[in-house]
Amino acid sequence: MASMSAAVARGAASALAARDDGAALIVAGTARGVEFGIDAFSWELGPDFEGLAGVPPGLHLVTFAPRSQAAGREAVWVSCAGGSVTARGWDAADECVAHGGGEPPGFDGGPRARAAAAARTGALRLAPYPDGHASVWRGLGARITQATLARVALEVDAVFGPGSADEEGDPSGDGGRAAAADGERAAVWTRCDRGRFARLYADAPPASRPSPTAFYGPDATDRAAALVAAAFGGDWSELAGELELSFVIFLAVGSFGALRQWQRLLALACGCDRAMDGAPGFFADLCALLEAQLALAPPDFFEDPIGRDETALRPSLAALLEAAVARPALAGPARRLFDFSRRRFRLWRGFATLDAALAAGALDADAGAAPVEIAPDAGAAATASEYPAMKPFRSAAEDDLMCATRLLDVGAHDAALRGHPALPAAQRDARAFLEALAAGIGGAPRA
Repeated sequence: MASMSAAVARGAASALAARDDGAALIVAGTARGVEFGIDAFSWELGPDFEGLAGVPPGLHLVTFAPRSQAAGREAVWVSCAGGSVTARGWDAADECVAHGGGEPPGFDGGPRARAAAAARTGALRLAPYPDGHASVWRGLGARITQATLARVALEVDAVFGPGSADEEGDPSGDGGRAAAADGERAAVWTRCDRGRFARLYADAPPASRPSPTAFYGPDATDRAAALVAAAFGGDWSELAGELELSFVIFLAVGSFGALRQWQRLLALACGCDRAMDGAPGFFADLCALLEAQLALAPPDFFEDPIGRDETALRPSLAALLEAAVARPALAGPARRLFDFSRRRFRLWRGFATLDAALAAGALDADAGAAPVEIAPDAGAAATASEYPAMKPFRSAAEDDLMCATRLLDVGAHDAALRGHPALPAAQRDARAFLEALAAGIGGAPRA
């Protein structure tokens, strides 16, 4: 946990004068020992804290946790205009930002003017916005907008908590209103689970529907494009915004639902091999975003059960690196991300460069295990037991769909299977299984 001394806090009002565009955020009435944070930087408060000075313009995530630990962390998004002075009410009994989330009643007008004058003269004891943290926050949340918040049933000045590990919305958007009605508001994430992709495929116009093998295969481009069109207004940067939002909420309030959403969206984006040719800028930014996010993860993140999740993180990273380094426009970002991952997390030890790791096949097993976030509705499609040639190739960690998609991609990812005499029959069964899957959810396979 980061810390700020009381002495620094007492003299920090000069940050307003030093930064003409910096805002003052007043949170008076807090108590010593309360955990307080802004933008994924937190500390325990001293007795003199009355707010923050020098807050950069834009959206910021304020977090807090009571000393008793009887309640978990909560958070509120605030919007700060350059040079402004704003305040948030504090509930001394529950040691949290007052659940209205906005400014105290009557603050606008004279009280705001007096607070601005007090901030400038040093009469208010304002801690500085964390030194050097503005660039870190830009790297983590540059694409998070109020529209991003609204999509997941959050809004500026509304206090929220971590929610449950399975907090998901539905395509109609009704989930957001239901979640807020429970008492504690929580994010309701855009559905991108297996059932959602199955329904997107079934609902696609037959004339534009890709083949089952293309849609359900290892390349996630068609699945991602379908989700972006249906849920993100056709804008890939909006998908990136939710990828950013889910990670910072996971960090800020320990939300396992947010972690799961981050893993799902990461798997989807990292698996878009074909899309890299048409949008290299998006994937260069994705490499930079992953480095910014993982820089805040502990060095054992890939070993800890929370971060390791072998259905998502390491396979997704490997798939992104393997596909990106093959494109000249993305080779540099991919190599930088590999170097960072090797230094910080000791991944792919024994290989000094990404090219050396690829030449030795060190990423093959990881990339080949990248998840496919789709599946039939319960009981709607055939099972792999009807396709016996697949059975000898299925590992204990795979479901039927993962096995089928891996078998169709062995030429790219699984050197151990190349030339196996039973592979052609297994691939025929894999294609038949995927086509039966498509037919079972209402999407007739193409001729």
